[in-house]
Amino acid sequence: MRRLLLLAAVVVAGLLVWRLATDPDEVSRTRAVQEFRSQGGSVATGPPPQPGVYSYALRGRECAGFGPICLPRDLPGRARLTVSRQGDRIVHTLALSANHIEAETLVRRADGLYLTAQRTKIAFIGVERDDRRRARPVTLALPRVLRVGLRWTQRFNVGSLPAERSSRVLRRERVSVAGRSFQTFVIERKSTTGGSFAGSETALSWYAPALGLDVRRRVEQRVTRPFRFSLDYEANLLTATAAT
Repeated sequence: MRRLLLLAAVVVAGLLVWRLATDPDEVSRTRAVQEFRSQGGSVATGPPPQPGVYSYALRGRECAGFGPICLPRDLPGRARLTVSRQGDRIVHTLALSANHIEAETLVRRADGLYLTAQRTKIAFIGVERDDRRRARPVTLALPRVLRVGLRWTQRFNVGSLPAERSSRVLRRERVSVAGRSFQTFVIERKSTTGGSFAGSETALSWYAPALGLDVRRRVEQRVTRPFRFSLDYEANLLTATAAT
């Protein structure tokens, strides 16, 4: 009888954890704009992207755990991308949910955008990790002039972790955003990270030079060490104008 009660308790606890893990927590547009303003916002001068908050239709799931156990959590229906800029420094902060934020800091140079820092913040079942690391050396993330067939590779350290990212432009494709048509370059990126935080990512993005943004993005991410984590999502830009 005690074994049955213990088993029932484990099942109930497991169902509760599963429910908590699958409950999406969307960052509202109002909240994202308030945070953008509280940080001083940015003046919309110079080349794109225009500073402010962009909304994406989001579909996907993430999963975290150890060993054979991986607890899934659906992502909410909207993601918010906040773009801030000071001079040639641009920060893209993507809130996939209130519990998952990814950011990168870029510097604009004559030949393109260079990656200088990355941030990943994840909260999962009461455990939170906020990882902020500089990229050394600074590497070319996006060339200023794109063409079909162009390839480039980044090799750098994110903090103490070795990282490599290979990119190539697959094709040009027109994409409609809120009734407006934009010419995009479809770019495939394959990334790996080693050391104590090992993982890989494959991303397909539809980059619109006129906006300086991805209007569509598909991502598959896997982490194998120090814990098990997976992320799969597709995001589509809902409007070409930033909320400020």
